Amino acid sequence: MPNITIIPTQYLEAISPVLIESNKFLEEIKNTKITNEQTYFAGAKIKKELVSFLNGSDKRRLEITKPAREMVEAINDKAKEALAPAIEAKGIIIAEILAYEEILAEQKRLEILRIAKINEMFVLGKVKETVDLNIEMSQKIETYFKTLEPLDQANPEIKQACQSLLQRVNAEISIIKEREAQKAEAERLAILKSQNDIEATKLALIQQEQAKKQRDIEAEARRLKDLEISQKLEAEKLREEKIRPTAPKTGMRTYTKFEIIDVNLVPREFCSPDPVLINQALKSEIKEIAGLRIYTEKK
Repeated sequence: MPNITIIPTQYLEAISPVLIESNKFLEEIKNTKITNEQTYFAGAKIKKELVSFLNGSDKRRLEITKPAREMVEAINDKAKEALAPAIEAKGIIIAEILAYEEILAEQKRLEILRIAKINEMFVLGKVKETVDLNIEMSQKIETYFKTLEPLDQANPEIKQACQSLLQRVNAEISIIKEREAQKAEAERLAILKSQNDIEATKLALIQQEQAKKQRDIEAEARRLKDLEISQKLEAEKLREEKIRPTAPKTGMRTYTKFEIIDVNLVPREFCSPDPVLINQALKSEIKEIAGLRIYTEKK
């Protein structure tokens, strides 16, 4: 329901002539049409009268409403006096609320510091160098967490910090174990390689010895073969001398000689090692020559 303002009768009577004259101006203006110079000047006259009426009416309004305005000011002053206790009460309660909020803020600050102090062990905790030290640290962390109040143990920040440190410690334990296992495996492989190298060296020495024996055997076989051929040639020479007819002595002897045309085509049985070259090689500290048995003797 809209608010209805009740205006005192004396104000209505004072304003009524203004209303009548205002309506008169409106009717006159509605019936005025400016079509020529005469009506133009007539319209300008009405405008001037209208402006003068409005200015005078505004002054009259202020005179009429002066008592009412003075009354409103008096009512406002009384309202301020009436509201002063309530305004004072509002100031007191706001001050009390602000003071208590400061207490709450200080309690919150102290609680944050307390939580940070608890988290300090977890946040600043560092992993150790060995598996045993990390296991010991993990046990200490769990023991410390169990000594906290139930509300602190349920605090998400504290709980997360504790779990993060335990995860870092357990991860470091796994890393150290893996590193130690890799080191042990590398040492085992190094030992195995060393053993294999020793066995390979032994095998190589055995193979060299066997090869040397084989060369000695082959050299001895060639020597015997050469000796056999030499003996056969000597025997053949003696046989030929026995059956050769005696030639008359003429004072001249016939000698059979040879000239090497291609050394690579001479059969192996007609070739023999050169003692001069062999002795030169031995003097240059060569210790092994295929097909020879090198030894020392004292005379």
